[in-house]
Amino acid sequence: MAPSIQLTRVTAEHGGIVARLMQFYIYDFTELLPPAKIPDLEETGDFGPYPDLSVYWSTVNHTAWLIHADGKLAGFALLNDHSHLGRPVDFNMAEFFIARPSRRRGVARAAFHRLLNMHPGTWEVAIGACNKPAQGFWPSAIAAANVSDLETLEGDRVAWTGPILRFRV
Repeated sequence: MAPSIQLTRVTAEHGGIVARLMQFYIYDFTELLPPAKIPDLEETGDFGPYPDLSVYWSTVNHTAWLIHADGKLAGFALLNDHSHLGRPVDFNMAEFFIARPSRRRGVARAAFHRLLNMHPGTWEVAIGACNKPAQGFWPSAIAAANVSDLETLEGDRVAWTGPILRFRV
């Protein structure tokens, strides 16, 4: 059965939740990155702060969303209007994270589809070349959504390395 998904827009009051979840997100990435790009674990026990995270609850065209599945915190999504291709875009999936206890249950796909329904316009989802799991997930999740004008493009290997999926909702 599909999970019940709730999305809650993050305000400064709840920004600390995203900041704490970001540590798990960064930790997951350490398995995917080449050794030279793995961040050091700091003496505080974390990987340091995500740069400019607060812009997602304090700046126009940036939003952060907490994802709950069946009433339990499951992850977050960060949206902005940055294009990795330098083309006009309404929404870019800057970061998307589903915690391990909520994975492989349809939570990510359902949350993504809910975000799409809430944000019609032109989208980009850039997938890092090193992120093989995401390279499987995103094309499948986008194909299952009601999108048009889907393009699969490549980054320029300077500003972005990896596929970029561009589409309209």
